[in-house]
Amino acid sequence: MSVSAAAASPPAAGKKDAGDNDLMVSLFFSGGGTRAASLSYGVLKGLAATRLDTPTSSFRLLDKVRVVSAVSGGSFTAAYYCLYHDRIFSEFEDRFLKRNITAALLGEAFNPLHWPELFSPSFGRSDLAAEYYDKILFHGATFGDLGPNGGNPVLVLNSTDMATGEQFPFVQVHFDLIASDLGSYPISRAVAAASAFPLLLSPITLKNYRGMPGVADPDLLLLEATGDDSRRNVLVDNAFRAYADYRSNPYIHLVDGGTSDNLGLEALIDADLEFGGLESLIEKTIRAGPPRRFAMIVVNASVQHRMRWSKTEAVPGVASELWRLADDFGEHTDAEFIDLLRGTLNRWKKDTAARLKSPDVEPEYYLISVNLDELQRKADGTFLDSLPTNFHLSAGTVDRLVGAGESLLRDSPEFQRLLSDLESSP
Repeated sequence: MSVSAAAASPPAAGKKDAGDNDLMVSLFFSGGGTRAASLSYGVLKGLAATRLDTPTSSFRLLDKVRVVSAVSGGSFTAAYYCLYHDRIFSEFEDRFLKRNITAALLGEAFNPLHWPELFSPSFGRSDLAAEYYDKILFHGATFGDLGPNGGNPVLVLNSTDMATGEQFPFVQVHFDLIASDLGSYPISRAVAAASAFPLLLSPITLKNYRGMPGVADPDLLLLEATGDDSRRNVLVDNAFRAYADYRSNPYIHLVDGGTSDNLGLEALIDADLEFGGLESLIEKTIRAGPPRRFAMIVVNASVQHRMRWSKTEAVPGVASELWRLADDFGEHTDAEFIDLLRGTLNRWKKDTAARLKSPDVEPEYYLISVNLDELQRKADGTFLDSLPTNFHLSAGTVDRLVGAGESLLRDSPEFQRLLSDLESSP
């Protein structure tokens, strides 16, 4: 097998090919407004430009992406790619990245025609945002429009349940917890929920049908079966049980996924409880057997304004506090989730090796980090320190962030190890 750079001219994106189980790529896009959407878009471009040649086929690494999980700003890139595939490379910059979304949302909110809705207790600012996202990006598309079995790649958008503080991913197995159908749910509303930054935007509300007459309970592996009473699993178990009866919890209010996990990893880490292990999650989500190589690319657009607030005696105002909060969602938990993910992957590798029972096909994983903070220690640090977490950046800034996504992926040691291993494979 040989590896080369290539222009983004694919075999049809979203189609499976023979050998799909040889390599599986999963993407995780963090929050961070347009900054995160641009960095994630750059990674997609980098994967599209990396072509692999075998004796029987030629494909891009992008064609091996089977799952895209995203939070907040990264959810726009993830949803657009999973819905439209390679159209993202000709449309997304103009339709979203280089558009002043912040000004547009303010314009919608201050439009007197929307005031009757906004004064309604059942309609909030995020509902209005969802309508705008649908108008410019998704055009009425639902999760059912992604394709059979959730599409290829499978899209996972992550929000946070206000009541439990746990992540609420938009996947059917999680919608089963509230006896609801994900296929008919609008993608624009899921994106709005995943990016509903508290105070600035309102929660998105779901109705819980679980426990109603005739509604079957989902098949879950809870603590009685696992015997794992770690604090993490107890919290997840309690969150699942909270949906068991619509009479006690008839509504679920969802906010920005970054408030629980800014990398979109939590649902995967919790797979041991909800799905019976990562291997079972892969089979249930993408309906495929264990891959020979499993590459996970974590795109983290967080930046830390380390010195700004310590340069003045003045008490920061409300706007400054909100900016700081938005910039630093997940800063203290990102490393913890990466460590938990590594443990999950090690268990997957051991379990898969035992299942395959073949010394010639030993599974391997690649945990590839594309971290914008890497540039903060270099010349671009001053530039990054000026980037806010909002939905408006200049066209030149977007271009620099897209380029950063491509270069950080290319320079990643784990990415280079993956390419080296693929090149040396028969």
